[in-house]
Amino acid sequence: MRTILEWLFGTATFPPMGECLLWRPDLIALNVTSDLLIALSYIALPFGIVWFTRHRRDLLREHRVLAGLFGSFILLCGITHLIEVITLWYPIYGFQGVAKAATAAVSSAAVAFMWPLLPGLVRLPSQRQLQDANERLRQEVAAHEATLRELEAAQRELESRVTERTNELSLVKARFEAALRGSHVTVFTQDRDLRYTSITNAMLGHAVEDIIGRTDGDVLREEGRDAVIAMKQEALTTGRAKDSEVRLDDGAALRWFDLHVEPLRDVTGELVGLTCAAVDVTERKEGEAHLRMLMRELTHRSKNLLAVIQAMARQTARHAQSTEAFLEQFNARLQALATSHDLLVQEGWHSAPLGELIRSQLGHYFDRRASQFLLDGPHVLLKPEATQSLGLALHELAINAAKYGALSTPDGRVAIKWARMQEGDGAGVEILWTESGGPAVASPQQRGFGSLVIERNLARSVEANVDLSFMSDGVRCRILIPREHLFSPAKAS
Repeated sequence: MRTILEWLFGTATFPPMGECLLWRPDLIALNVTSDLLIALSYIALPFGIVWFTRHRRDLLREHRVLAGLFGSFILLCGITHLIEVITLWYPIYGFQGVAKAATAAVSSAAVAFMWPLLPGLVRLPSQRQLQDANERLRQEVAAHEATLRELEAAQRELESRVTERTNELSLVKARFEAALRGSHVTVFTQDRDLRYTSITNAMLGHAVEDIIGRTDGDVLREEGRDAVIAMKQEALTTGRAKDSEVRLDDGAALRWFDLHVEPLRDVTGELVGLTCAAVDVTERKEGEAHLRMLMRELTHRSKNLLAVIQAMARQTARHAQSTEAFLEQFNARLQALATSHDLLVQEGWHSAPLGELIRSQLGHYFDRRASQFLLDGPHVLLKPEATQSLGLALHELAINAAKYGALSTPDGRVAIKWARMQEGDGAGVEILWTESGGPAVASPQQRGFGSLVIERNLARSVEANVDLSFMSDGVRCRILIPREHLFSPAKAS
């Protein structure tokens, strides 16, 4: 051991480094100052590396190992320079050699570990590359903004209607919550054995006199009983109040209760039982479930409406000759769709009367030339899908008649008749649109969007049988809507 220590820390036979410098004060001061500054710098650098790696949590594991090796190498370099300061007075050359050997080993390990990582470090994206990628993304976003602007008008209309429906739903919810605030509350006390000592009113089908003196095991039925007892036992054990919603069987049905349990103490502070309050929140629970159903229904209807508007926008744009023509036609068709929706909303979205649908879609023309129309047919209720599709078809028929057909002249007439069809003739309702007294009609060379709405949209959306004819004396249109798209109040109830 003594030999090892002498080897590490030198003996009297080894001259200190200062003696080699002839103990010149200028050389001693220069070496000491330089080595100390280098050592302090080397020792400070690893702390900076540690601080950096702790704040950059996204670094890979191999990068952290490399940083640790470099930090250790730099720290050992600093220690080596400190030892060199000591050797000016004490010949610890063996210890100095060990420190240098350790520094050499760690530096070699750092270089060996760093070399395979260099290709990966080179492949890391530079700031310029990231800027170029961001620029390409901005250009793509700008290209899509033009498309989005074309749908802004339809989006605003849809958002307005969704807001209106949401406000109506919020009003219903607010009234519902106001009613809950007046719910009946049952207050009762129990001793440490959970035996009822007082209660304000009957509960769970038991009269007050049948509850006093009995325990929860006697009063509560199996549904929810264990959870209630465990909650009360925990309040007795911890001495803290507990709140929970529990479902209990009252003998006729399962009911929800908002249960509050408060430890009861006597004047000395000793816990002697429980004070509890139970609020029947069954109606609130059922209301929450109904509210979730309404939200799902609202979401479903909103998605369907958006799909119809998007399809209508695409078809209108395809046949429009200019932006102004697109906006005029699209707004008119959007208003026709809104008119059908208003009628459905009035009827609770279950159905719409066919006669009211025809009058609402042709109301503009009724105001000007009511004598030009003849409407005749029984009371028929249409389901929402048929109401939307038929409303758009009636709008297109009226537009065509006002531009080219019977409604373009004062002498023109439009007869709209509908009748229920018997099983042998194809169950459903038959609608006949007949124009007369207008200009001579020529069959169009190609079908426009209006014809597509009348023929294809009705056939696709409600499986209707449509026959649109351009006779010389006026347009004829026969529409047969299947029975599946007629609403029957008896079946709904």
